[in-house]
Amino acid sequence: MGDCAGRTVLSKDMPRSSDFLGPCWKTILNILGERSKLIMEITKQEVEKVAKLARLELTDIEKAAFAKQLSQILTHVETLKQYDTTGVEPTATVRGQINVFRPDIARPSLPVERAVANAPESADGFFVVPKIIEDRQPL
Repeated sequence: MGDCAGRTVLSKDMPRSSDFLGPCWKTILNILGERSKLIMEITKQEVEKVAKLARLELTDIEKAAFAKQLSQILTHVETLKQYDTTGVEPTATVRGQINVFRPDIARPSLPVERAVANAPESADGFFVVPKIIEDRQPL
């Protein structure tokens, strides 16, 4: 016999089907069975297209890994779509926390000299950084 607390007792006389399982385990097995039917497959070419749009260079190993991971994510989303969420209020947090931010009170800021004291280079109270934006050709 099985229950959802992880306790399972099997005997030689028990059938090898899910008939002897409790309702909780039957639900879990049904979900897993449905999940295997809802596999969404992302191809390596689709990963390459997204990488190009994001201006990312990926190795073949990374492309294969991302294709597998994205497929798993989409498969999970498809699994979640089978649940009826009608009447379920959207939540930003599950704990019901309300305004956990500190009060917005004006106070003195850090002096400029102290803020740039550890900077490798500064000028007129500003951080000096190398230019990183370059002219790019459109895709």
